[in-house]
Amino acid sequence: MMIRVLALVAAYLTASCGPGRAGPPFPTYASDYLTQMVCVDRHNLPLPTDPATCPGSRRKLKIGEPLPYHKVDFTRGQISDSYPIADVNGISRGIQTYFYVSDLATNPLFPNMVHFNPENGGYNILGADRENAYFRGTFDQGGGWQPWWTGDCRAAGWLLFPSGNAAFTPGAKASPTQNAATCQERINAVASTVEWSHAPQQRYESDKVLDTLKVVHFAPGYASAEFNYFTREYGVTRWEAWRQGTGKTSEVVRLQCPTGPHDLILHGKAFYMADCHDWSVIMPRATPWDPDGRSPIDPRAPTWPVDPLYTGSNRLQHGYLPSQPDVECTASPWTLSRNLRLSWLDAAPWSGNGNCTAVITATSHSGYGSLSQTILPRLGDTKLSFGSLIWTPGATGRAAIELVELDREGREFASSVIRVDLTRRPQMFTGQLQLSGKATSLRYQIVPLTPGVGVAVTGSFVTD
Repeated sequence: MMIRVLALVAAYLTASCGPGRAGPPFPTYASDYLTQMVCVDRHNLPLPTDPATCPGSRRKLKIGEPLPYHKVDFTRGQISDSYPIADVNGISRGIQTYFYVSDLATNPLFPNMVHFNPENGGYNILGADRENAYFRGTFDQGGGWQPWWTGDCRAAGWLLFPSGNAAFTPGAKASPTQNAATCQERINAVASTVEWSHAPQQRYESDKVLDTLKVVHFAPGYASAEFNYFTREYGVTRWEAWRQGTGKTSEVVRLQCPTGPHDLILHGKAFYMADCHDWSVIMPRATPWDPDGRSPIDPRAPTWPVDPLYTGSNRLQHGYLPSQPDVECTASPWTLSRNLRLSWLDAAPWSGNGNCTAVITATSHSGYGSLSQTILPRLGDTKLSFGSLIWTPGATGRAAIELVELDREGREFASSVIRVDLTRRPQMFTGQLQLSGKATSLRYQIVPLTPGVGVAVTGSFVTD
């Protein structure tokens, strides 16, 4: 299974509230366990305080609201926050990040800010519908972006637990998923079994006792297991990976999760803890982190790019330039100008799992060629958002991202253009176009502006 996916925990403070304190009311909404809470002052404003310590004055973090603290693991090295996001389809509920404290000040675009470092971190998209809560997709260093689809091509995901109060009764079901983005013909299918249970007195490495939803995924034949813990205070709170065997847990893992247990019997088989992170320690922030914020150097680059396929609908076909297994990468239906050179980047984490990364280069003159795709406007369109996840695998350079309105003869008469400075660190650059209502078609294009410097294109979107 996806062993690098991180943990989700559900909880409400009990023992750490103090002796004689009443326990929490019985929970009824499992989706409350997907994102974290904040303590608030008398004006309902978030405080940089542990939400496990303020049961009478706390609430869920709001969409777009800056986080006044981070959740960090027991070794104070890795951060994992769970914040809510908006979704026009009402399915995506939140993002669970994972990155390192050492990365807080390593990107010049985001000085002293949290940022997305694809070489040393990742994220999960959390979803919930009327029936189930699930991971909708994951990004990690080994596999890049990996959406999860069902066998009948629905973007459902990796199941966690039922959405209603059935999540608080032990249960199990099959969790089949597809891990390629296009769901066309041959796709690598991954099957697993998910089991869930309610642990109202779960103790964490911070010594906090929290009401928890506990989820276990088993690979076929119980060859391996992955535990995810969700709490109401923190959302994603703990993750464990288990392998068959005994007494093999490394000293590093024992330091990360010292209380264990480090050996278990699961379905009659012996397992040892192969990896673990417990994010129940709170790191207050003097300056709150805005997960939807922008770089102070280039405001078109968001701090944490989220796949628009999971927060809306992408008008572009093959926005992620996918290939099918054992088939070469193809840019179709994208069009490449004749004066540009196209190559494919075969390097982790961008290769594999059905995703391809195109590198377009202007060999001499710049600004005269593009990688483009033409789409049709829809009735009622007034404004469209667009963007691309791009960078350069070589020297620094510049590029333009454009959304252009075209008339019946294919002539340009209006456009929105963003010019960006590229580094070797991938960034999502975004813009908007206010439509005139007169266009018969729209063209999305990426234009290299520095001769000889390749522009790597991993993902693009146009959405309302």
